[in-house]
Amino acid sequence: MSAKLFKKLGWEKGEDIAEKIHHWAHDNELAFQAPIKRILGFFIKDKKTLELTTKAIYAIVIATMAANYGAAAVGKIAKADWFKGAFSALKTVAKADEAYVNAYPVLKALGL
Repeated sequence: MSAKLFKKLGWEKGEDIAEKIHHWAHDNELAFQAPIKRILGFFIKDKKTLELTTKAIYAIVIATMAANYGAAAVGKIAKADWFKGAFSALKTVAKADEAYVNAYPVLKALGL
């Protein structure tokens, strides 16, 4: 997508770099799938089925890794002091709104 954007903007250098990054990422994806395909090749003889199964397992592995890293990041953020302070501030704002909602009828009844 970035290569197409750079092409529309007329930035040839950016387009070239984006294409190189895309090819590098694709080559790494194929290299990561090679051992999966090699092992599955013992059990699956049909080329199309082998390719689909390899891509499915690769997708599951990548999704699992992303989920684990996301969970670890959320865990680190939750332990951060700045997050605790921001969360306390949000709770205070929520409680203040709740206090206003509960106190309004009483204040109105008192004529305040």
